[in-house]
Amino acid sequence: MLEQLHKNQYEIVEHFFRGHKQYIPALSVIYGNYPGKIFVDSVIQPNFAIVWALGRWLYCEGDIPKNHTYGSIIDSLWQFLKIEGKSIFEIYKSENQEWEKEFSANLSNLDVKKHWESLYTLNIGKFRELDTRQIESQVDCQIDQFPIVTSSCKEEECELINETRFGSKIIKNNKIIAVCKNNGFVHNESYFISVETFDKNEQGKGYATVAGAKLIEYGLARNFIPLWETTHDNIASHKLATKLGFERNCSYPVYAFHYNSI
Repeated sequence: MLEQLHKNQYEIVEHFFRGHKQYIPALSVIYGNYPGKIFVDSVIQPNFAIVWALGRWLYCEGDIPKNHTYGSIIDSLWQFLKIEGKSIFEIYKSENQEWEKEFSANLSNLDVKKHWESLYTLNIGKFRELDTRQIESQVDCQIDQFPIVTSSCKEEECELINETRFGSKIIKNNKIIAVCKNNGFVHNESYFISVETFDKNEQGKGYATVAGAKLIEYGLARNFIPLWETTHDNIASHKLATKLGFERNCSYPVYAFHYNSI
C-alpha cells in the first residue's frame, strides 16, 4: 500500500527528482509552489515516490521495492485518485527497463498506453535572432498575471488561491486571441511555458510566436529561464519551440492509464 506524505515531509523525496529538468513540476509541488500530493512506499525510507500535481499529471521516480508489485502500486494509487473522480491519469517517468516491463503489463479494467514527450531548453542566442516586429504591429501584446489555481479550488489548493504567475496576452479588436504563460510549474530560476491561440481563425498568423517571445523576454529580464515540453506527435508545438529558439534537451516516456470502470 502507498502512504501519503504530509507537506512537512515532502523534501524527503526531493533527491529522486533533483537535477532533472523534466521534473520541475514535481519539484514545484515538493517546494510548495504548486498544489499537489505525494505518495511513497515507506515514509521511513522511501524507495520510490509519486508526485501528483493536482489537476495535471503524476511524476514517478525510484526503484520498485521487493515487497511491492506494479499491480499493488497502481491499485493503491487508484484508491487516492478515484476520490477525485479520475478515470484517466498520466505518469511521467524517466526511461527504466524495470518500470517499463511493469507499466506495459495488463491489469483488469485498465488500459495502458505509452507515448514520448520531449523537453526543450532555450538557446538565448537563437532567441535573440527572432524578429516579431511586423506581427507585433498588428496587435496589442501585454504582460499580465495569471492565477495558478481556479476560484473553485479544493482544500489542498486553497492556500495558493491568490498565487499568480506572469504571462503575456495578445489582444486584437479588443479580444484576447492568444496567451502564453508560466503555467505554475516553477523551481528556482526555471519555469514551464504553455501557449494557446483561442480562435482557430487566428492560428498560423504568428500570434503565438509573439506571445511566446514577449513572455520569454520578460522572464529573461528577471533571470527566469523557460522550458518547453511537448509530445512527439505535436508537430506544430515542435515548430513553434524551434522558432522561439528552443532546442531539444531530452525525451522520456509517459504512461496513460485509463480505467474502464470507476
